[in-house]
Amino acid sequence: MIHIRLTYSYKMPRKKHQMCADNNLFGFQCYFTAINEKEEFDSLEAEALRYHHHLLKTELDLEQHMLHQLRDIQAAVSEDKGNEIHALDHLRIFANILRMLFNRNEPLRELSSQTRVFNANERGQSQKESDATPLKVSIHIRRADACMAEGKLVPESSPLDSCAQQFAQRICYATSVYMDALRRLRDIMSKRDPTRRIEVFISSDDASNMMDEIEGQFPDLYLSMTWHILDFDRERFNYKGFVEGYDHKNHNLLGEAAAADLWLLSNGEVFIGHLGSRFGKVAYLLATARHNRFVPFFSVDGHSVCCEIDEPCGEMKPYIKSMSDCLTFSHDQVSDDYGYEINEDYFDVGSYMRKIVAQAQSLPGDESYKVEVASGVGHGSGGDGEKQIQTTPTPTTDKTEEKTDQWPWADLTAPVADYKYFPETRRRQSVDEPVFLLDKHCSSLVLDTSPPIVRPPSNGSCDGFDGVLHIRQGDVGGAAGTIFFVFLLGQLQYAEQFNLKPWVHLNSESEKVYDPLVHDQGEQRKFTMMDGMDISWARDARDPDGYLFPGRPRHKRPGRLRQKEFSVEGTGVWNHYFLPVSDFSPGDPSCENKPILTFDHDMIAPGIHYQSPWAPMVWRVGDIAHINRNDLDFDVWIEPKRRNAAKLVKNYIRFNAEIQQRAECAHPKQENSLGIHIRHSDKEVTRGGAIALSNFFPYAQAFVEHGGGSIFVATDSSLVIDEIRSKWPSDITSHVVYQVGTILSHNDTATFELGISHHRINVEALTDILALSKCTYLVHGLSALSEAAIYLNPSLIERSINLEQYDQDDKAKYANFLKMISE
Repeated sequence: MIHIRLTYSYKMPRKKHQMCADNNLFGFQCYFTAINEKEEFDSLEAEALRYHHHLLKTELDLEQHMLHQLRDIQAAVSEDKGNEIHALDHLRIFANILRMLFNRNEPLRELSSQTRVFNANERGQSQKESDATPLKVSIHIRRADACMAEGKLVPESSPLDSCAQQFAQRICYATSVYMDALRRLRDIMSKRDPTRRIEVFISSDDASNMMDEIEGQFPDLYLSMTWHILDFDRERFNYKGFVEGYDHKNHNLLGEAAAADLWLLSNGEVFIGHLGSRFGKVAYLLATARHNRFVPFFSVDGHSVCCEIDEPCGEMKPYIKSMSDCLTFSHDQVSDDYGYEINEDYFDVGSYMRKIVAQAQSLPGDESYKVEVASGVGHGSGGDGEKQIQTTPTPTTDKTEEKTDQWPWADLTAPVADYKYFPETRRRQSVDEPVFLLDKHCSSLVLDTSPPIVRPPSNGSCDGFDGVLHIRQGDVGGAAGTIFFVFLLGQLQYAEQFNLKPWVHLNSESEKVYDPLVHDQGEQRKFTMMDGMDISWARDARDPDGYLFPGRPRHKRPGRLRQKEFSVEGTGVWNHYFLPVSDFSPGDPSCENKPILTFDHDMIAPGIHYQSPWAPMVWRVGDIAHINRNDLDFDVWIEPKRRNAAKLVKNYIRFNAEIQQRAECAHPKQENSLGIHIRHSDKEVTRGGAIALSNFFPYAQAFVEHGGGSIFVATDSSLVIDEIRSKWPSDITSHVVYQVGTILSHNDTATFELGISHHRINVEALTDILALSKCTYLVHGLSALSEAAIYLNPSLIERSINLEQYDQDDKAKYANFLKMISE
């Protein structure tokens, strides 16, 4: 079915659409009314109704026609099927359902009215004059993130047997392709009615001035027709990455422009554009509904109304058996509802799901088909002839039915991991750490927002490695300790398992650590490596439930890799705070013939973070018995995880000069010191309650009484600092030090949710981590920030107290601490 994505950002001024602000309407509700509210009925649709009535000469004719249609529909949906309704009626019903959903609210009607009209008559040029109603033609010119496959404008339209139009294969066409179709239409119309004028409704996400190009290069068309285009600032279409992605902030402007353009295109009685595009299909169906009849089309990408955008249309044509197949087939829905598996090389060749389903349904009931696409043939492979589909009957087993219904990331049929989770590290990966000259007077603590120096391409960094692992994200909600340590270390461990060179260049997915004002700087970097591999799923042999985590790298198609140009945007976040984890820098000649791999979101969480046996963990989560080991005390369970994480940190993680300088200034007297990490703010409401400050006081008091030195306090709450200064005795507060001038919360809002620079929050959190790691002892609760400090200084494994260790009472914890500081 059709999905329209519209966003109405809360950051938009509320006066942008006053009606929405007054009625507290956001997103879809701002632009569209509910389906059960009064439907908009404009002059074009009224004219279509009059045209329909004209064909039926009398009211009796109309009544009989409607009754006949109702009987056909009723028969078609009954058990015995009866007479199948006409294909055109199928199309009109489907289109009108969409039209009912596309019921414009006042803001969208206002946006849709903002059109510019280019009419040659206004400039003294001659144009056809006729009393006849002009022929309305809509043209959809697709550009921007659609130009993926060729990287240039293709000068010819595509045939029916062209490739699927999914994101990796999409093609952009030169403006001449659309104008040639328009010229053909004009020639046809000139023979039928030489006096009839043509009005063109044009939509494009090209950031350039489309009308200037048409006037300059196609003057015969420009001067003989009237042109309509929405009067938008074209700069909104200058965005990075994909239209749905996180690499830009134009979603709200692009969303409203898309909705208004769809309405503009629905004026057309003829459609020229892309039916291998969901946007193009919506425009076409809206036009069908508004005109209430079939709309002829020129499809430049070779797709028809019946094809899914991401399937090879010509090859799937034999498997479209009905109008229901034509209009409603969805490979995603077939996969989710009936368990059919998409072909493994989907991202190379598109969906073959129609053929998979057709062939599977021809088998006996206890068998299913495993469908493979033979290597060496098909789009872009250089092979000749038709793509060969190899089908192998696979009996349905009991194990298949054991697959967990409640949790999609569990599968007892997945391969068992047959490799070492913790292989011996061959050599230290991180780049050599330079000698930093620290300012002991702390006179240069200026927040550096400049982009890091771009390293030139490395040379030889891939020698001896089987590829590169691009670490590009953690989860969405993690902050500094979680993203920069816990999530990163899990991915570094995977790189060691499969002899991959790790490279950290983070995108905006982990939004709590991403600061667009700082991290969006820098030029796009392009480099060439091999494409054609991804990461499989695996399960642990000890796991009776089959929980999945990333397994071996695999070829998307057996034996087939191809060189591809990759690119990254922005600074990559990491190098603002750390040195690179390895010597790899994009453009290395030794890497050009090796694959680059990366994880998608699901493989990171839950895959690595919750379900893999090797990932560092801050506390027990979930119910995977062989991971959580509830038969062990907490400190016994977590110690090997901490030690392995500490090895990874030693090999890969180095702070840059700014963080080191800040940590030295925040905690200058490190000998015989105590670190206290007090997480309050959002922990009060998101983690079952914060640890009261009074619980930390006995440890600070005992430490001072036993001759301890400084006490470094790391906290996210100004209330904690205020209470220490006002309620703790001076003989203890005289030992207390902390970062000065930091952003702290004064309520239950996390610091990264305060609307302050995420870059600054990162710097201050990482400074706390490094300063805590330099302490002799540590008292803390459950927190990734505390764990990161322990990873940096593994001696804290034996010299730390976790006040939230639930299997040890408070007296035992305090006694252990007294024993530590007395030795």
